[in-house]
Amino acid sequence: MTEQKNFTINSYISLILDEDGKTKICINDEEFIICKSLIASFNKDSLQNIKTIDELYDISRKTLNKKDINVYQINPLDEFWAHCSNLQAWAENGYDTRLLHRNIAFPLLKRLTEVGDNTAKKVFKEEISKRYVLGAWDTKYYLEFEGFLDLVSQEEIIINGLEFEEGNLLLDILSLMKTFDIKYEMVRDFDEDRVRHRFRNHRFLTIYDGHVREIEFDLCNDSVKLFENLYYLKKVRSLTLIIKEIKNKEYIMRRKLESLKFLQIYNLTSTQIPNNIFYNFPNLKILRINKYKEKTENVLLDLKKKGVRISNLYNPKWKD
Repeated sequence: MTEQKNFTINSYISLILDEDGKTKICINDEEFIICKSLIASFNKDSLQNIKTIDELYDISRKTLNKKDINVYQINPLDEFWAHCSNLQAWAENGYDTRLLHRNIAFPLLKRLTEVGDNTAKKVFKEEISKRYVLGAWDTKYYLEFEGFLDLVSQEEIIINGLEFEEGNLLLDILSLMKTFDIKYEMVRDFDEDRVRHRFRNHRFLTIYDGHVREIEFDLCNDSVKLFENLYYLKKVRSLTLIIKEIKNKEYIMRRKLESLKFLQIYNLTSTQIPNNIFYNFPNLKILRINKYKEKTENVLLDLKKKGVRISNLYNPKWKD
């Protein structure tokens, strides 16, 4: 049996070590979460790029049987004080969710907003947004699967998580597409089922490490100016262009999109794709295109000579 201990973090949060040796986090003196933990000793090299407790936990889970990991059992009292220290640091740092594991940080924040904690109310949506944009894949999955993403808008995620110029451009794209009754969805990966089984009026994008990495874009008369500014998406690797009725034959970005590796073009018109589109992407590796006029073939041949892999549904000679 263990002697019961109590520790107060602030007017909302307290911890109890019960007689069974379990550490419990309480909100307004009501039990909320029973703490579980893994205490591990890592070598210095394994910790160099760690930014959050989530990353530390994920590494410990994946490398538990490796030689550079030592797992220790600690007594319930020491574990209790370790949890108290972690929660104290979390509270003193404005509920920064990087300092706690996601399974504790986000449910705690949600509950604290419900009981009227003003600090929690101020940072809750911002923390969800930042961790979705900047967090690891497992953190994105957790926020989506547990319903936290439903508590913030796309606009809030973009404003709180992306750099100013990139975020503003993305907000303009979303705003324009709404006028065409087209809805964007943020997904973790373009290979997900809901992307493969797409709706006609849905477009998709992925965000990773604070930047847009994949995006679908409707190119038409109304979106030409936005296309010219796509270089603000400076780390985008995959772009799908859906080309609609267009009059202007000049589609040149103000600066080339150096990061782009994969380009997919769906030409929904009966007109020629402007050839200058292809020269906006100097580091292109893969091009997929559904149809084109004869004038485009020389451009494609030039790209193929430069090592770009080109495929076309209606022309077998362009297969990878």
